[in-house]
Amino acid sequence: MKHTIQSITAHIKSIKNKYKNEGFEIVGIFGSYSRGTANKYSDVDIAYTIDYETFNQKFKGGFSKLLRIEEIQKELQKLLHLKVDLISLNGNNETFQTNMKEDIGIDYYKASLDMLSVCQEKLRVLKGWELCGNGVEIAKEVPN
Repeated sequence: MKHTIQSITAHIKSIKNKYKNEGFEIVGIFGSYSRGTANKYSDVDIAYTIDYETFNQKFKGGFSKLLRIEEIQKELQKLLHLKVDLISLNGNNETFQTNMKEDIGIDYYKASLDMLSVCQEKLRVLKGWELCGNGVEIAKEVPN
Protein backbone atom coordinates (compact mmCIF):
# COMPACT_ATOMS: atom_id res chain seq x y z
CA MET A 1 0.00 0.00 0.00
CA LYS A 2 1.40 3.38 -1.00
CA HIS A 3 0.90 6.01 1.66
CA THR A 4 0.33 9.61 0.64
CA ILE A 5 0.00 12.74 2.71
CA GLN A 6 -3.65 12.85 1.65
CA SER A 7 -4.40 9.32 2.88
CA ILE A 8 -2.51 9.91 6.13
CA THR A 9 -4.39 13.16 6.73
CA ALA A 10 -7.74 11.51 6.03
CA HIS A 11 -7.01 8.79 8.58
CA ILE A 12 -5.89 11.30 11.19
CA LYS A 13 -8.97 13.48 10.65
CA SER A 14 -11.17 10.41 11.24
CA ILE A 15 -9.85 9.97 14.79
CA LYS A 16 -8.57 13.43 15.73
CA ASN A 17 -11.63 14.56 17.72
CA LYS A 18 -11.47 11.50 19.99
CA TYR A 19 -8.03 12.58 21.13
CA LYS A 20 -8.93 16.26 21.32
CA ASN A 21 -11.73 15.41 23.76
CA GLU A 22 -9.04 13.86 25.97
CA GLY A 23 -6.86 16.97 25.85
CA PHE A 24 -4.45 15.59 23.22
CA GLU A 25 -4.58 17.68 20.05
CA ILE A 26 -2.86 16.70 16.82
CA VAL A 27 -1.48 19.92 15.37
CA GLY A 28 0.08 18.74 12.14
CA ILE A 29 2.29 16.45 10.13
CA PHE A 30 5.87 17.37 9.32
CA GLY A 31 8.94 15.59 8.06
CA SER A 32 9.41 13.45 4.98
CA TYR A 33 5.71 12.79 4.32
CA SER A 34 4.90 16.50 4.42
CA ARG A 35 7.84 17.24 2.12
CA GLY A 36 6.95 14.46 -0.31
CA THR A 37 10.31 12.74 0.25
CA ALA A 38 9.08 9.68 2.17
CA ASN A 39 10.38 6.26 1.26
CA LYS A 40 9.43 2.74 2.39
CA TYR A 41 11.45 3.21 5.61
CA SER A 42 9.93 6.59 6.55
CA ASP A 43 7.88 7.18 9.66
CA VAL A 44 5.13 9.75 10.09
CA ASP A 45 6.11 12.72 12.26
CA ILE A 46 3.09 14.12 14.08
CA ALA A 47 3.19 17.25 16.23
CA TYR A 48 0.75 17.53 19.12
CA THR A 49 -0.13 19.72 22.07
CA ILE A 50 -1.58 18.81 25.44
CA ASP A 51 -4.40 20.77 27.06
CA TYR A 52 -3.19 20.03 30.56
CA GLU A 53 -6.46 20.91 32.28
CA THR A 54 -8.46 18.38 30.24
CA PHE A 55 -5.69 15.78 30.08
CA ASN A 56 -5.09 15.93 33.84
CA GLN A 57 -8.80 15.45 34.53
CA LYS A 58 -8.95 12.37 32.31
CA PHE A 59 -5.67 10.78 33.40
CA LYS A 60 -4.54 10.87 37.01
CA GLY A 61 -0.88 10.44 37.81
CA GLY A 62 2.16 10.88 35.60
CA PHE A 63 2.47 7.23 34.66
CA SER A 64 -1.11 7.00 33.34
CA LYS A 65 -0.49 10.10 31.23
CA LEU A 66 2.65 8.63 29.70
CA LEU A 67 0.82 5.37 29.04
CA ARG A 68 -2.01 7.21 27.28
CA ILE A 69 0.39 9.01 24.97
CA GLU A 70 2.04 5.68 24.17
CA GLU A 71 -1.40 4.15 23.51
CA ILE A 72 -2.26 7.00 21.15
CA GLN A 73 0.99 6.42 19.28
CA LYS A 74 0.17 2.71 18.93
CA GLU A 75 -3.40 3.48 17.82
CA LEU A 76 -2.09 5.84 15.14
CA GLN A 77 0.47 3.27 13.98
CA LYS A 78 -2.27 0.65 13.68
CA LEU A 79 -4.56 3.06 11.84
CA LEU A 80 -1.86 4.24 9.42
CA HIS A 81 0.10 0.98 9.12
CA LEU A 82 3.23 3.08 9.55
CA LYS A 83 5.66 3.87 12.36
CA VAL A 84 4.60 7.11 14.06
CA ASP A 85 6.76 9.57 15.97
CA LEU A 86 4.83 11.92 18.25
CA ILE A 87 6.52 15.24 18.98
CA SER A 88 5.13 17.52 21.71
CA LEU A 89 4.90 21.25 21.13
CA ASN A 90 4.46 21.80 24.87
CA GLY A 91 8.12 21.17 25.63
CA ASN A 92 11.32 22.62 24.33
CA ASN A 93 11.97 19.88 21.78
CA GLU A 94 15.10 20.62 19.76
CA THR A 95 14.41 17.84 17.22
CA PHE A 96 10.99 19.26 16.44
CA GLN A 97 12.31 22.79 16.19
CA THR A 98 15.06 21.70 13.81
CA ASN A 99 12.69 19.71 11.58
CA MET A 100 10.08 22.44 11.50
CA LYS A 101 12.75 25.01 10.66
CA GLU A 102 13.87 22.87 7.73
CA ASP A 103 10.34 21.95 6.63
CA ILE A 104 8.70 25.34 6.66
CA GLY A 105 11.63 27.72 6.43
CA ILE A 106 11.16 29.74 9.61
CA ASP A 107 13.28 30.03 12.71
CA TYR A 108 11.11 28.12 15.18
CA TYR A 109 13.70 28.68 17.90
CA LYS A 110 12.43 32.25 18.24
CA ALA A 111 8.78 31.23 18.69
CA SER A 112 7.59 31.17 22.27
CA LEU A 113 5.40 28.22 23.18
CA ASP A 114 3.12 30.71 24.92
CA MET A 115 2.59 32.26 21.50
CA LEU A 116 1.94 28.93 19.76
CA SER A 117 -1.55 29.84 18.57
CA VAL A 118 -0.24 33.09 17.08
CA CYS A 119 2.54 31.19 15.30
CA GLN A 120 0.11 28.60 13.96
CA GLU A 121 -2.12 31.31 12.52
CA LYS A 122 0.86 32.94 10.82
CA LEU A 123 1.97 29.58 9.44
CA ARG A 124 -1.45 29.05 7.90
CA VAL A 125 -1.06 32.15 5.78
CA LEU A 126 2.46 31.36 4.63
CA LYS A 127 2.61 30.21 1.04
CA GLY A 128 2.96 26.47 1.05
CA TRP A 129 0.58 25.66 3.91
CA GLU A 130 -2.76 24.09 3.31
CA LEU A 131 -5.49 23.78 5.90
CA CYS A 132 -7.12 20.41 5.43
CA GLY A 133 -10.22 20.67 7.60
CA ASN A 134 -10.55 20.13 11.34
CA GLY A 135 -7.29 22.01 11.89
CA VAL A 136 -4.93 19.36 10.49
CA GLU A 137 -2.18 21.23 8.73
CA ILE A 138 0.16 19.81 6.13
CA ALA A 139 3.48 21.48 5.49
CA LYS A 140 4.31 21.82 1.82
CA GLU A 141 7.67 22.81 0.47
CA VAL A 142 8.21 26.54 0.84
CA PRO A 143 10.21 28.20 -1.94
CA ASN A 144 13.34 30.10 -0.88
